[in-house]
Amino acid sequence: MAQRTIMAALGIAVTVGLAVGVEKTVDANGYPASYWRTRNMTVPVPMCVNAAAKAVSASGLSGITSSNMATGGTTPTTRGYIVCVRLPKAGACNGDGSTAVLVTAGSDAKTLLETMNQNLKTPVLIDCGE
Repeated sequence: MAQRTIMAALGIAVTVGLAVGVEKTVDANGYPASYWRTRNMTVPVPMCVNAAAKAVSASGLSGITSSNMATGGTTPTTRGYIVCVRLPKAGACNGDGSTAVLVTAGSDAKTLLETMNQNLKTPVLIDCGE
């Protein structure tokens, strides 16, 4: 009986020790603040990415990188990216549109998100060829 009690206590101690260890490694304060916002556009992804690149540049980000779906960069304290996601048949002229997903993370994330949002201009398609 005494041996079972000791084993049970040891099991509890090990369990508590593991739980404490996990809490220390999953500290919410260790992650930077992050924000995101979406904007639907009536233009296809390539035009969205071009507009996103202009917005990121105008927002004062440096180290800018781009792909065929996203662009982004950093400030000394915050990262910001705009990812363009295809929306089939949701664009102008019955073509594809896109959703721009603005994402920021860091100590100044909310301010950077607002700045990028203000600088992101939706391109206009002038002629649908009709």
